[in-house]
Amino acid sequence: MSLLKKLLNKEEYFENLAASMRHLIIEIFDYLEIPEYEKKSDGSNEPVYPINRRHLMEQGDIFNSYSIRFKKPNQTLHSLRIGLYSIPVMNFLGIKDKEWRKKFFAASLCHDEAKSFVEDIVDKEKEFTERDMDKMKNHVDYYRIYGSQDEDVKAVIERHHYYRLMNSYPENPESRETPEIKYCSSRIGILDTHDAAATRKINGLNVADTNKVKQVLMRDYAKLDMSYNGDVFPKTEMNGAEFIFQMYDSHIFGRGNPLNPFEDFDSLLSLK
Repeated sequence: MSLLKKLLNKEEYFENLAASMRHLIIEIFDYLEIPEYEKKSDGSNEPVYPINRRHLMEQGDIFNSYSIRFKKPNQTLHSLRIGLYSIPVMNFLGIKDKEWRKKFFAASLCHDEAKSFVEDIVDKEKEFTERDMDKMKNHVDYYRIYGSQDEDVKAVIERHHYYRLMNSYPENPESRETPEIKYCSSRIGILDTHDAAATRKINGLNVADTNKVKQVLMRDYAKLDMSYNGDVFPKTEMNGAEFIFQMYDSHIFGRGNPLNPFEDFDSLLSLK
């Protein structure tokens, strides 16, 4: 199907695209060995394992219902894409720790779900004021984040705009910071910014080109120190510019990857 036909029949296109992505998300649950929801032996509703399929799917359904209600399918597709991006990115970075792979994925998939609290300004493209921006910042409010019961995941979500060099927020995060949380938050922030910049005009033909997207990324992250010397992930010395160019050189970013919304999806094998 041509791009023009997809856009002319965008409701059906969005619906089919979201279904394809949700199918891949379910495959990722198996791929990362994310367990089902388990109750404690005392019968309480607290899960034995904080990152579980049922919770992630429930929150995704709530967010999708919000997106449909306000006719903003971009928000659902964007969140699903960031969840999918996490797999090739983690594999490229050599992240092997099973628990942190689950945390990176959960934070990526659920990074924007508290936007349902700022629903009146999400996707607002005209007359976006400073007051609107102040409201938008509430989508990383620590006490509204419900992407996981896991405290590391909540911290990564709260901080995914905290490390960028332009217009960073929140000013005073409630969550604790560890080298692993900073590692994941800064990288998910770049994935988020890239996808938002590359697909902001998905309802029309005025899609940002690769050079413009790169300019946005370099402005916000080029000089960010993304080095890591901890014991969980591979040690690295790099800045934001180096990470951004790695993403393009490996075809994780750019129009040639299967997560581009204007291209057909491949199987999960293409993401591993």
